[in-house]
Amino acid sequence: MKNIAVIGTGYVGLVTGTCFADLGNRVVCIDMMRRKIETLCSGGVPIYEPGLAEVVQRNVGSGRLHFTTSYAEGLRTRSLYSLPSAPLLGLMAKPTCSMCAWRPRPLRRRWITP
Repeated sequence: MKNIAVIGTGYVGLVTGTCFADLGNRVVCIDMMRRKIETLCSGGVPIYEPGLAEVVQRNVGSGRLHFTTSYAEGLRTRSLYSLPSAPLLGLMAKPTCSMCAWRPRPLRRRWITP
């Protein structure tokens, strides 16, 4: 069992974090959008993916899946980190590999990308 932080709770991040948790890992999903985190913490799911709400609720209930807006809290005890990069591609006119190589310096050795 790993302690994993997933940065972002959009379609890619929320599904990634939920799947990691459903495999038995302890996961915290970090997002700066307070309303989205409040929705998730209160049992709601802000996106639609068939079956996702049930899997999120099961893993929140089991204590394997948590949500926060605090990077300090979310990254404190994690051994692996994930930054789902697909949404970032929309910010560029043409995707490049350099975007995928960006990682906060202290986290580079323990980084995973879905």
